[in-house]
Order: sequence, then structure tokens, then C-alpha cells
Amino acid sequence: SRGTLGPMTPTTDPTPDIRVVVVEDQPLFRSMLAGLLAAQPGIRVVGVAGSAADGRRLLAPGRVDVAVLDVELGDGNGIALGVEARGRDGALRILTLSSHDVLDLLLSLPAHLQHGWSFLSKTTSTSAPALVSALRATARGETVLD
Repeated sequence: SRGTLGPMTPTTDPTPDIRVVVVEDQPLFRSMLAGLLAAQPGIRVVGVAGSAADGRRLLAPGRVDVAVLDVELGDGNGIALGVEARGRDGALRILTLSSHDVLDLLLSLPAHLQHGWSFLSKTTSTSAPALVSALRATARGETVLD
């Protein structure tokens, strides 16, 4: 006897979306950054903040995979915010953006914090493909420095 096939069920991608919070104090850049990332398959923007204080509230342990942090925020420093957030959630990955050369600051972080922490220059390396690629690599625990 022949078997019958039931209705085809769609397959789902077993890989969960990368949950991202964007903390950027420049409204236009913040909006463009969040929109670009939200449009990418496999990336879900779960929060957007314009200040370190608002970002701190969004970076709850276990709810975010990658924090995209501007280094120079009006009310604080993105690197300090990242160190604080990583202290609460060791699995959090961080991608920092700056128009200034702060690579030395990142390289001076303790080794256990450098893993899964990336830096992109806003002025020389932040093309859409470079940003998305760096975010995905950072989510995997890699470090991208440019």
C-alpha cells in the first residue's frame, strides 16, 4: 500500500534572530541605523535609545544579543555603558561606533571584555554591508576592529 503525504508544513529557520539595541544620540543617524538593521533578515531591533540612561534601561540581561553603542553620548560614554552592561550580562556582545579614534580605549579593556566587542569608525568604515557584517560577526562572538 502507498502512504500519503499530509499538507506540507513550512520549515522554520532554527537560528533565532539577533536581538539588537541601538544607543545613538544623533537622531537622524539613530533612525537610519535602526531602520537599516531592522530591514536585515535575522536581525531584530528590540530597542532604540538616544542616551546612556535610556540605553541602560534597555540592556536587560538575557534580552539583548548585541548592543550597538555610540561612543560619545550626550550623557555618558558608550564604552563605559558597554562595560557596565557586560558586567550584568556576560553573554552580551557589543559593537561600538565612533567618529573619533577610540581603538586604543577598546584595546586597553581587560582581555575577558574584548571577546565579542567590535569597533567601527563612523567616518571610514560604516557602509551598510560592513556594518551588517560586523554586527553578525560580533553576535557570533568575534571581534571586528576598523
